[in-house]
Amino acid sequence: FNQSRSFVFEVLFFLRTMMRRAWSHCTSASIPMPRVDAALAVGYLLNVPANLDPEFRSRGVGASEIYAAMRRHKSLWDLKTGRREPFTGNIYTDTGRALERVILDHTGAKHGLTLEDTDSQVHPEHDFLFASPDAIGVTALGGRCVVEVKAPQTERSRAKWGESSEGWWGIPCQYRTQVVSQMACLGLDRAVVGAHLGESQIRTFEVWRDLAWEDEMIERVGEFWQFVVNDEPP
Repeated sequence: FNQSRSFVFEVLFFLRTMMRRAWSHCTSASIPMPRVDAALAVGYLLNVPANLDPEFRSRGVGASEIYAAMRRHKSLWDLKTGRREPFTGNIYTDTGRALERVILDHTGAKHGLTLEDTDSQVHPEHDFLFASPDAIGVTALGGRCVVEVKAPQTERSRAKWGESSEGWWGIPCQYRTQVVSQMACLGLDRAVVGAHLGESQIRTFEVWRDLAWEDEMIERVGEFWQFVVNDEPP
C-alpha cells in the first residue's frame, strides 16, 4: 500500500511540475513574440475585441490582452494610457467574426451545452481585470462554463494548436492565458475552447481551472497595471 501511495504522489508531482513548466513557457519574457506586420500587431497579438467600449477598455486589462500584459508589452501600455488608437479590425478579425457563430454552435453541440450571451465581467476582487468570453455554456444539469472560440487564419497559426486530448497544452499560449483570466473573472471552473483549423475542421478542448496559474496571472498583470496607473513605461 505504501509503495502504491508513493507512486501516486510521484506521478502527481510530475504532472504538477509539467503544468508549471507549460505555464512558465507562456509567460516567460525571454520567449520572443511572433513576428507580424506592424499594422496587425495590436489586433493579432493583443486580440482586442472591436466591439468593446474604448472607455471601459482603458479602465483595466481584458482577457484577450493578458498575454501581452504579462510580458509587459509597450504597445498595450500605449493603448491603455491613450498613446495608441484602439484596434478597429482587419480582414483576419472580420473573417473570424464571420465564422464565430458556426464554431460556437458546433462546440456547444459537441459538448452538450446550451449557449448564453454574456456581458463583460469585472473580476470580483481585482477591478483591473475584466473578461468578455464568446459565450457561457450551460449543461443539462445547470452547470456553467466559459466557451471561447478561435479561427486562426494562417497555416503557421493553425500549426500551434495541439490535439483535443492535450487539454491546456493543446491551446496556444496567448489563448491559454486568455481563458485562465476568463475563468477567474467569471468564477467558473470549466472552459471549452473551439478552434476552426481549416478544411471544415473544428477542434475542441475541455479544460479546468488552475488556481496556481490564476494567482500568477493576477500578480503579473497587477504589476503591469501599476505601470499604467503611474504613467510609467514598462
